[in-house]
Amino acid sequence: MVEGSQSQPTDSPLSSEEIFSRALTEALASDLTSHDVMLNVLLAGEPSKVRGLEYRRLNMDNGLRNRFAEITAEKLSALRDTGHEVHPYVAGTTIEADKGIFTHLDVAALENSEVIHSRLASLRSLDTIPLFDHSERPFLNNLRFYVVAVDMPNDRRVFCFRAREWVKSFETNRTIVARLTTGEYNKYDVVEDRPLIFDEGVDIFMLEDDLFVIDSNAFSKVFPKFEPVLAQAEDVLSHINERFTIDGYDELLTDCKRDRRKMGKLNSIIKSEHFKHLDFTKLQATCAKHHLGDMIQPDSNGGFKVVYDPKQKWKILKLLNDDYVSSSTTDTNYEIIGNKRRT
Repeated sequence: MVEGSQSQPTDSPLSSEEIFSRALTEALASDLTSHDVMLNVLLAGEPSKVRGLEYRRLNMDNGLRNRFAEITAEKLSALRDTGHEVHPYVAGTTIEADKGIFTHLDVAALENSEVIHSRLASLRSLDTIPLFDHSERPFLNNLRFYVVAVDMPNDRRVFCFRAREWVKSFETNRTIVARLTTGEYNKYDVVEDRPLIFDEGVDIFMLEDDLFVIDSNAFSKVFPKFEPVLAQAEDVLSHINERFTIDGYDELLTDCKRDRRKMGKLNSIIKSEHFKHLDFTKLQATCAKHHLGDMIQPDSNGGFKVVYDPKQKWKILKLLNDDYVSSSTTDTNYEIIGNKRRT
């Protein structure tokens, strides 16, 4: 945890937002371009399904190293200076982070999350990570994300992960890359070597064991198959099934476990206020108004059931999540795309 949090009274622990603020302040306390700060850029690739994820250190000159330092400081400063909501991670739920709402995980306290601990283990010993060799084709062709690792003067370490369309390797036999030359006005020459093009940004920020998810889609790329979420999917869907019998339950459960977005939708349903007041009469009315077909059908016990259609996997989740709405102003029906309710 962030330094200082242990000295707080046990009856008033720091909130996730306070921990986030302190972590950013500590990370930015030193000039990241200073020689007192050790900065490494690590490429993460999966050259073999058998070997799994591997890291390589980027061999950089001072100019490139300082550029990464400047960009990292700029992105962290923007996070510090902009107001955000930071929610603590609740075991068994999906990671939801986007548009100024972040999730905080205490990695040391996580249980049954092998994917996180295993992927962070190699980052604990940077000296053991080999240098990146551009001729290592399987690794280069299967890059997943990159990490900026910063060792602070106080011997604490910061990680900044970037995973959203983060890097491209241009092959000169497939792509022509032009570069503006120096000394001549508007004249370009061709880049003969194979550059790596990095996308700037921070999707996950971490100081010691405090991990902050800025973008949940990026989190799923860096830490796929996050076990607490997978383990909870069956419990969440089972609770929904107790309220509304699902015809095709097993198939829906399998599809949800394969897709983090569907698991996120399950949690959105179960946590929403409207779900408490939902009943089959309201579901039937929505189906009729939005022409959703025969999703609500009689069951053998004299009641009703919701029918899952594997050819339209999102339909049942959108229905239960109240994603089909109507405008009283225009008398137009809408389907909400990417709806996120805050609870």
